[in-house]
Amino acid sequence: MPKEVRLWVDAICINQDDLEERSLQVAQMGQIYASAGKVVVWLGPADPFSDMALVIIMDFVLRLRDLAAQGGPNPMNYDADDDALWAKIGRPSFTNIEANLINRFFGYHWFARTWVIQEIVLA
Repeated sequence: MPKEVRLWVDAICINQDDLEERSLQVAQMGQIYASAGKVVVWLGPADPFSDMALVIIMDFVLRLRDLAAQGGPNPMNYDADDDALWAKIGRPSFTNIEANLINRFFGYHWFARTWVIQEIVLA
């Protein structure tokens, strides 16, 4: 028997045209996200640029995670343009093309929404 999956999709579950309902639902969003087993975010249709940006971001994050797992220095103590950080994670700093791809990715509308932090941190 397939495992039951429950989804709460804010764009579907909240009537955006009903201000009273929307207000009531927004008041519960913290609890909803805190009780979520997983949060999945849809940023919109993928394109080759977003796919490339995600590859770059994931490589960077995995390198930071490996550095932390090895007991390396806290990467938060470095500026993004500090060559020492890049040397410690074993790659050169982002090229202009990579930086542009990342900036384009984080320019998606979702990242400008009010609840972004809550949706990710509380999950």
